[in-house]
Amino acid sequence: MVVRILFLLLIGLLAGAGARAADVPPPPKDTAVFPREYTARDTTAAGRAIWSLLRRADRAITRSDYPEATALGQRALLLARRRGSPSAAEVYALRSLALVAGGRSQAGHGLPIAREMLAVAEALHDDRLTVMGYDYVGNLLVEVGQFDEAERWLQKSRAGARRQGSAGAESVALVNLAFNQYYQKKYPQALTYAEEALRVALTQADSTYIINGYNARATMRSALHDGYGAVADAETALRLAVAKGDAEDLLFVRNALPDVYEQAGRLRDALEAERYRADLVDSLDSREVDRRLADLTAQYRLEARTDSIRRLSQETRIAQLEVARAQTRTWLLFGGLVVVMIGGGVFWLQLRRLRRTQAALAAATRTKDRLYSVVAHDLRSPIASFPGLLDLLRTYRHQADSDDFDGLLTEMRDASQQVARLLDNLLQWAAGQHGELTMRPEPLDAAELLREVAALYLPTAQAAGKKLLLHLPDGQLRLLADRQMTRAVLRNLSDNALKYLPAGGVVRIGAEADAATNTVRLFVHDNGPGLTGAQLARFTGQNPAAQAEVRGTGLGLPLCRLLTERQGGRLLLESESGQGLRAVVVLPAA
Repeated sequence: MVVRILFLLLIGLLAGAGARAADVPPPPKDTAVFPREYTARDTTAAGRAIWSLLRRADRAITRSDYPEATALGQRALLLARRRGSPSAAEVYALRSLALVAGGRSQAGHGLPIAREMLAVAEALHDDRLTVMGYDYVGNLLVEVGQFDEAERWLQKSRAGARRQGSAGAESVALVNLAFNQYYQKKYPQALTYAEEALRVALTQADSTYIINGYNARATMRSALHDGYGAVADAETALRLAVAKGDAEDLLFVRNALPDVYEQAGRLRDALEAERYRADLVDSLDSREVDRRLADLTAQYRLEARTDSIRRLSQETRIAQLEVARAQTRTWLLFGGLVVVMIGGGVFWLQLRRLRRTQAALAAATRTKDRLYSVVAHDLRSPIASFPGLLDLLRTYRHQADSDDFDGLLTEMRDASQQVARLLDNLLQWAAGQHGELTMRPEPLDAAELLREVAALYLPTAQAAGKKLLLHLPDGQLRLLADRQMTRAVLRNLSDNALKYLPAGGVVRIGAEADAATNTVRLFVHDNGPGLTGAQLARFTGQNPAAQAEVRGTGLGLPLCRLLTERQGGRLLLESESGQGLRAVVVLPAA
């Protein structure tokens, strides 16, 4: 079905093929499916929006992302119909929805859409769009098994292409006629059509039609058990697609190649071709995701977390106002007690309470300011890197330097993930301070937890030239703890260890049982610079801002301590300056 949909996508080339001379180069890729004669004259804001939506819908269909393609096609159709008169944009919007129906094996649903597309094209008196409509109706009739009716429509498409003098359009019609015979298992007739399609395609210059012809003949030869000929045609199509350098043409060829190799008995080549096809699909999908990352996803996530921090700050200001009101009430009470001498003792107690409140408020304000300083310091580096990265992206885009372009996209993704992790830590710590963390203890396998953490950080360690070693306990070792809290603790400890470890250093994570106390000790040990005695003493205090300044860890270590103690456990730090740091999480055994 994927191969059929990619053939249908090629039908869109009909409107742009026309009678193009062999010595004139083909138009750019984005106008191959949507001809320049339609897009160039539709210069309104609505028109540009419609064609942009349709291009995105085609990319989604190529990736088999049919929900996204349906949403984009429906939006384009709605905008096109709002203009009140039939247009080429409306034809192409209906074409996208027909392609989605075919891709979902819902040809019965797509056939009325294709007939509506043909009716709009005929209303426009546009021969090229009408020929494209014939092809789509014919192909969907093939899908629902109405082969004789499909033959009639596809022959009309071939005749229309001949009248236009378009060899490319005629070759596409012949390929579709070949597949009509193929699905009836009339393989000799199918091969005849495929060979005629290739012969016609070779008379024009656009390699897309030639690739289409070779691929079709390979499919028919494979059905007739001509493995040698099928492989030769498929590999010729692959060489042409590679020479053209178009990712979607490569995907079109790679979709058919595994089946051809399998029919020929070349199972290893079939497996390799299938792996390459999957990688190519992932690459196309990743390209679209990376394009939208810079201008949508990261911004929305950052804004959502910023709003959460803003709400926390508002709650702090409200608490300060409440303290101020309490202070005012205390002074009023003091005035009344001065008049009444017997209230002197009560006045002394209220004054003392006021001083304690002021001291607590001052301490809370200092803690808040230090926390904001730590958070701002940790967030500044990744956020400050974005303008420079965006400038470099613009430079590499103009230079068409794809390797450096992809590398910068990876750096932007890593920086945005670092910001997200820092904000998640802050929100978790704030939730713990407000008593919003709910513990759900359950028996957990220590080895499973350790493997998850190792799998998460091993690529980072290897990329930085560092080692991450896993020490699993002998036999099964289970602990009674909250899964999400324990994961968060191990992730933060491992992240801190790798962050300050020099290249060539080693981080060891593992678990051991303490039978004497019926506990499990999860440890993260590195051979990095370690902590001084003064730094260890600051961490063991109760001030979270002071803890956050230890070794520049941000809120990581205070959050680990909070989550561990919330589960009834302890977080121990053992270190000497220059001898590394050993962090031990002690939790009850199950």
